[in-house]
Amino acid sequence: MIPVCSPNGGIFRRLYNPGDEVKCGDVLALIYDPLRGDEKSKITAPKDGIIFFSHKSPMVTEHQLCFFLQER
Repeated sequence: MIPVCSPNGGIFRRLYNPGDEVKCGDVLALIYDPLRGDEKSKITAPKDGIIFFSHKSPMVTEHQLCFFLQER
């Protein structure tokens, strides 16, 4: 399993759910600034695989585990 962590903290909006197949480079989630609402960063898939676990709370902290990816 490949852990995928957030590059920084903010409002977390996931774009894929557990069981979804992803390709390397797909945007798995977006992180928004909680005060201004603009996009701060993206979380991308490091390899092709299937999402095994996904964070679902609305907030994340820097370097927080957001996904586990089962490599194909």
